[in-house]
Amino acid sequence: PCGAASITEQYGPVLAPLPPPLEEPGPPSGTLEKFFGHHFLERVRMGGGRWFGEFRNITTLFIGPSIVDYSGENALSLLQAAVASTQKVHERFGGALTELSADDKGLTLLSVFGLPGMAHEDDAVRAVAAGRALAAAMRERGIPLSMGITSGLALYADRGGNERRHAGLTGGVVNRAARLMTAAHGRVLCDRATRDGAAREFQFEACDPVSAKGFAEVVAVWQPRAGAASEGHSFAGVSVGREKEA
Repeated sequence: PCGAASITEQYGPVLAPLPPPLEEPGPPSGTLEKFFGHHFLERVRMGGGRWFGEFRNITTLFIGPSIVDYSGENALSLLQAAVASTQKVHERFGGALTELSADDKGLTLLSVFGLPGMAHEDDAVRAVAAGRALAAAMRERGIPLSMGITSGLALYADRGGNERRHAGLTGGVVNRAARLMTAAHGRVLCDRATRDGAAREFQFEACDPVSAKGFAEVVAVWQPRAGAASEGHSFAGVSVGREKEA
């Protein structure tokens, strides 16, 4: 009468059937494969979903095209030109365009040197060369660029779930590149690690330090210039058996 219930019988535990294991998707093939980056395809072929992630030494470029009027008639063609030029330049120098986004910083592109299957000993040199080449190509199209180039350790891991997922980078080196891009104002700025890694091929001009959000200390920055810094790299030893060549 009061709505109470009583236990009259007791049964053993019931085992619920386990769901079937998720099948790891295979790599894209045929025409679809052309729309994926080499680093992503390599990750999928190696069973990327079974990897938690890895720390990699990379050089990253945060690129900000200065396109103010996104509602203009030629906005789409300018955006297409910026993306296509970035892809061509990075294919030439051995890097990869990994992200395209629009947020409070405007339109930004993130590219990386040093991903799996695409790493080189001179990634810093390649990144600076790519940044300068891209800035020159965009100037010809009337699109000024602000760019931050930084080098260091980053976590390369999957983001997302089983149905929608991509591989991305996380770390202070990526954040630092974004801060340098914001402070560049139409220039290409590099951090100390990038300058040191590319000093044998480029000259660098010291700029005012940048007070970057999220960093306790100001970030020392340099602007790459044309011409190799050959001073200090000449051979100063003694040649043995090669006097005629000397």
